[in-house]
Amino acid sequence: MLAQEGKTNMRKKELARAVGMSLLTILFVYGCGGDSKGGIGEFCEANRDCKSGLECRDNSCSEPLITCDPPCNADVEFCYELECVVIADPNDKDGDLSQVGDDCDDFDRTIHPGSYEYCDGIDNNCDDQTDENCHPCTNGEDRPCGSDLGECSDGTQTCTAGQWEPCTATEPIQEKCDGLDNDCDGLVDEICPCQDGEEFPCGVDQGECVAGSQVCTEGGWPGCMNGEVPADYETCDGLDNDCDGLTDEGFQLGVECASRGECGPGVLECAGDLELICSTWPGASQDQSALELCDGLDNDCDDGTDEDFAVGDTCQGVGECGPGSIECADQNTARCSSDLGGSQYAGVDELCDGLDNDCDDETDEGFDIGESCAQIGICSEGLVECADLISTRCSTHPGGSQDQSQTEVCDGATTDENCNGEADEGFDVDEDGYYTCLSHGNVEEDCCDNEPAAFPGQENYSSTAHSCPSTLGGVWDFNCDGAVEYLFSQLLVCQHDGLSCHAVAWGTAGLAQCGQPVIIWTDCCYSGPSTCDPCSAYPEVYTQACR
Repeated sequence: MLAQEGKTNMRKKELARAVGMSLLTILFVYGCGGDSKGGIGEFCEANRDCKSGLECRDNSCSEPLITCDPPCNADVEFCYELECVVIADPNDKDGDLSQVGDDCDDFDRTIHPGSYEYCDGIDNNCDDQTDENCHPCTNGEDRPCGSDLGECSDGTQTCTAGQWEPCTATEPIQEKCDGLDNDCDGLVDEICPCQDGEEFPCGVDQGECVAGSQVCTEGGWPGCMNGEVPADYETCDGLDNDCDGLTDEGFQLGVECASRGECGPGVLECAGDLELICSTWPGASQDQSALELCDGLDNDCDDGTDEDFAVGDTCQGVGECGPGSIECADQNTARCSSDLGGSQYAGVDELCDGLDNDCDDETDEGFDIGESCAQIGICSEGLVECADLISTRCSTHPGGSQDQSQTEVCDGATTDENCNGEADEGFDVDEDGYYTCLSHGNVEEDCCDNEPAAFPGQENYSSTAHSCPSTLGGVWDFNCDGAVEYLFSQLLVCQHDGLSCHAVAWGTAGLAQCGQPVIIWTDCCYSGPSTCDPCSAYPEVYTQACR
């Protein structure tokens, strides 16, 4: 759409050249001081001073001598001094470097494949399309077109069905050796042989062109001296480059253009020789673009959304968070959707496992891994390491990667061999102060470490057995002496001495066993003549206690 206006500019340049050539031709026809060219016998200095069909010989307009035989190909040859001189490439008559068959107009050097497509009703680039990508024009609208330079004449074109119809102007044709500017480029017979000293006016004082003169030198025309001829193409620069009286024609300047991204609608304006831009787009006169943000909008108006943040691209989450896609975290930053705070966050609470479970780019944070830890017992200072997923330990402590602990020894010292903060633990289970070893200053070892009431030197008796059957004195040995002592060790013995009944001793016969009931009599009574027995009226029942 933006390219089509350049084509119209190119045609206008050619028309401007044609205007210049027409002026040169006029000067040629009437420039010999008379109102018309000379007839046969009239004075002349060059062929241009004579009427068409005559030539100047010996300063006299005369009928031409015998023409070239065989006749020259008028399209590409010119008969000069009885020889056919090639003046054009039969496969590229307009010299635009496009061959016949590819060039859709081989008589107009501005029309050929690859040319800029102007919005001018012409297929400038020979792609079988006319004004493609141009904005529709207003039906019924007329505008000037073409050029009156050389043999060309300007005209008008009308908008029909939103597209410009062909221009009614006289268009350029192939240059001929006839004293005219046939191709309307501001030069006359520039492809033809000539006699040194011959001179034509060239160029035109219009637009960027300047009138000058072309003088034959060494049998050819070197160009327009002290002048400027129309440019081959109209460019978008605010100038009349093709000297047709129009500026930037074919570019549709001022036509409304659509918004792009966050840049609103504007109007077309020049962005380069053959480039257009919407006035509100980046770099234009009313630039509405801004720095691209991560917000789902096209802030910089480049037809891309959040492109600086790669939103939508596949990404790998931090730590143990798996793959996701890039999304906006805020207007200035992006993140992986599986990361912390993302829409597909895949993390969990941090564990002590050497992994980044919560995907915050830190590992085992909160567990102080690697920090130094204190000596305990014989285990020296170490480093904090994971014991399991939720707890830690010191590397030199029991179970650690550099475990220095040993089996606890009952040695009566303060040495903590198993590094649990205690010494000789497990050797006084009943916490009676007596250990199962002799290294604590005790006279004897504890014979039953499961019973706090059983220890060496125990003076109390118990009516309940302890739980250490392996004790030397059995389950009733509470003082660890290897024997059993009874609380009630003697029974009352009564005797009649002929005079009275009284207690004479305490015997052991019939003594109750530990834990069994025992009846204790406290006095003796007559049970018959000369018979003396414990008084049945005074018994007391106890449980036999032992130690």
